[in-house]
Amino acid sequence: MKLGKYLYPAVNAVIRVMLFAIVAGICLQSMFSTSFIGYVVGEDGQKQEKTLNIADQPWKHLLALAIFVGVCVLAYRIFRRFAGKGIPRERVFRLLAAVTFGLGIVWVLITQLEPGSDPMKIYQVAMQWRWHDFSAYAEGGYMFRYPFQAGIVLFYYLWSFVFGVGNYVGVQFVNVCALTVIYLLLAKLTALFWSEDKTVPVLAYAALILWPPLAFFVTYLYGILPGMALSLTAVYCAARYLGTGKYRYILPAVLCMSVATVLKMNCLIYLIAISCFLLYDAAAALLSGKKEQLRRAAVSTVFVLLLVLGTAASNRMCEKYVERLSGYPTPDGETMLSWVVMGLSEAPFGPGSYNGYIGDIFIRYEYDTEKINAAAKADIGKIVRRMSENFLGDGYCFFARKNAFQWNDPTFICLECTRGRGSQIDVPDGVQSLIDGSGSVKFYLVMNYAQTLILFGVLFYLVLNRKSKNIGELMGAVIFLGGYLFHFVWESGASYTLPYFVIILPYAVKGYADLVRGIDGTLAAVRQSESKRQVIAGIFRRLCGPAAAVLVFAILVGLCSDRNLFRDSIALDDGEDAAQQFYHRGEDKAGPSLVETLASFGGGYGYLVPKLDQEAALSESDGGVTLAPVPAQTADRAQTRQPHVLSDIEDIEHMVAVRQGEDGATIRFRSNEQVLAADLEQETPRLVSYLDDGNNMFYESSELSWEWDISAADGGGFYITLGERALTCRGGVVALEELTRGDEQIWLLRQ
Repeated sequence: MKLGKYLYPAVNAVIRVMLFAIVAGICLQSMFSTSFIGYVVGEDGQKQEKTLNIADQPWKHLLALAIFVGVCVLAYRIFRRFAGKGIPRERVFRLLAAVTFGLGIVWVLITQLEPGSDPMKIYQVAMQWRWHDFSAYAEGGYMFRYPFQAGIVLFYYLWSFVFGVGNYVGVQFVNVCALTVIYLLLAKLTALFWSEDKTVPVLAYAALILWPPLAFFVTYLYGILPGMALSLTAVYCAARYLGTGKYRYILPAVLCMSVATVLKMNCLIYLIAISCFLLYDAAAALLSGKKEQLRRAAVSTVFVLLLVLGTAASNRMCEKYVERLSGYPTPDGETMLSWVVMGLSEAPFGPGSYNGYIGDIFIRYEYDTEKINAAAKADIGKIVRRMSENFLGDGYCFFARKNAFQWNDPTFICLECTRGRGSQIDVPDGVQSLIDGSGSVKFYLVMNYAQTLILFGVLFYLVLNRKSKNIGELMGAVIFLGGYLFHFVWESGASYTLPYFVIILPYAVKGYADLVRGIDGTLAAVRQSESKRQVIAGIFRRLCGPAAAVLVFAILVGLCSDRNLFRDSIALDDGEDAAQQFYHRGEDKAGPSLVETLASFGGGYGYLVPKLDQEAALSESDGGVTLAPVPAQTADRAQTRQPHVLSDIEDIEHMVAVRQGEDGATIRFRSNEQVLAADLEQETPRLVSYLDDGNNMFYESSELSWEWDISAADGGGFYITLGERALTCRGGVVALEELTRGDEQIWLLRQ
């Protein structure tokens, strides 16, 4: 049929043009600026975590590209000269898988980081289930608000029967296994996409290991790696079906995809990508006009139906099991439209990130889903109208900054997701430096150039393979496009987009492989030709088109570079203060912080005592804050205590745990897991213990502050401050007073 003749060219062109435009945009931002998580100081003197940007130098990125390509050409020529028969590819895959697994295990063992932020909430709820505590489903609780998290909570609940209650390190080993599967499957998919190229899959596997941001997430218990491993298994099975037509790949794909969406709803993007290729396969079979292809079209269509039905059934089964386990019916929770409003709104952390809107509207309309959806639709309408009225100044610049927030942090906040988290052991100095010291700056710089090289590699692939007739090789690209378009409007962050960026890395390797072979072949042709002038002239003729496109692009960039629009969308720069934060210039070298001192104790817990009354410790009582006598502890008890298991902690009513973030530290009472907070709205600030959203379950109060600045005092001890006020012990009473730096405002630690 004539229609079938035009199906592939149309689909191929749409995918490649969209991918080229998106990757080129991200590449431009990567060359002209770098995003990272820093902080700004608010009017109240408090530090607010925020994604900042520093100016980059594009000529350095182009120089790095030229050097990298030159080194690759040289390495290719050396390899061709000395390469023998080589090791079978599958054996190399097994070797690289062992390397991945070994490195992951080592990282987990030398860090043993506790869950933090959202993973902490998820893991704590799972451990509460083990103690038959399902209060998170009570009105206002975490699961009452986010019932879609039931799958990942159940996942960690079930693993606790294997590793034990509170053994999060054991679950991190599961993440290591998932990471190994992810890398192996991406390499195998590369071998399927370009089956004629025996070298690219091995190079892609090596590149995945050498580019470590995803690997850092093995300690991040949020379902990202298990969900991605299962999703890629489904993608691999679907690709095998499309390549061979064998039915045995259908059931594994359906099962893996179904479980993946239970763990992470974002895995639906993989399902949609698979379905698009299956439906394309069915359409191509029907339009071929051949009767024998009708069966293929029917099977591919049924495959899609099984994926959809399997996903729906698995999520329903999970829901019913959790209802039976907890005794609570599944609540409606916060509506999906609320996340779209956040994705289109400014936020303290970055454009389109979490800003508390979902909780605010959930409380305001008293959990009424219909009213919440109506309000969210109205808010989306207001945002769209405002952006459309001033598209360049508002809409375009907002999405450009959101694009940088999501895609222009070269580490994809892999280091930030490890900072401020306690550990059961003393983390090696080198690792600590990598996480939040001078080592992190070096890591950022290396990843900054690596990101640009990856993006250029994808562009090379798209240009050099534009005439490819293998639609199957674009499956990974479509997953990336799906993730990009979804988070274009959805609430997002760099850690959300990382799984999709990883998927395009094999395309970058393929792009460089084709480029290097082309350069080497051209150089060989010039050397061997008797008429070198004609060969060179032919090369220039072939390069006229791309060179003209580059020239037009450079002219457009030059014309725009003098405009505020370019600076507000591409060459983002938040000034010298941001640069000082990025390069860690002028940092306080006064000695160990309170958090570091607590971390040296067993599990990061200790007694916080005033300098003037060292026989008493900070404690909570009936929602307030007071001092209580510290019970004597023997060395044996201190050494044998296991502070990560609630039932094993002794004298917990007098202990605190401190967790440091970029915007301040939280001081959490170990007796009830509430934080030390202050009500600054009153004429006389009042200290309270507060069940904050950072721990479990309730909407954050805008009237309370619980993110403290902690600084070293001369002669030892620490000041604990909120703006110009300091935690003070005067006459046995704890209060918040104006900072005077007197002895009554110095706090010490005792184990």
